Amino acid sequence: MRKLIISVLTIFIFLGSYAHAQQAEIKETTDKINKLLGGNIIVRFKKEELIVEVYKNGELFRRDRAYVRYLNADATEYLPDEWSVVLRCTRKVDDCVDRRLYVHKKQQQYSRLTILIKGNEGVKDELVVNFKKLIKLCQE
Repeated sequence: MRKLIISVLTIFIFLGSYAHAQQAEIKETTDKINKLLGGNIIVRFKKEELIVEVYKNGELFRRDRAYVRYLNADATEYLPDEWSVVLRCTRKVDDCVDRRLYVHKKQQQYSRLTILIKGNEGVKDELVVNFKKLIKLCQE
């Protein structure tokens, strides 16, 4: 019985430290993404949701929310004709991104999340790598 209790406690300690390390890596990756985006776009992860907020003239312009489990990390890419990094939904879910435009007071569903980086294209490769990593970390 004593061995069973020790084994169970060891498993809980291991799982707790793994979860803590994973949260630290998610925060570190999110911080890298935010640094690359330069301040007008803020990315955060909260309760299984990836939240991307776009600011214009210091005010919130747009907020996209997507459940990370519905994003396809491998389909994340840079589209040069749109100057955007695109995070796509899985095929199972057509409309996994909830976009709210605050200026026009509209809310719609989309099958992808786009992050405009026009004028800052030099960070595109790093952004794609870090978004793929973030999605995969959050899906574990």
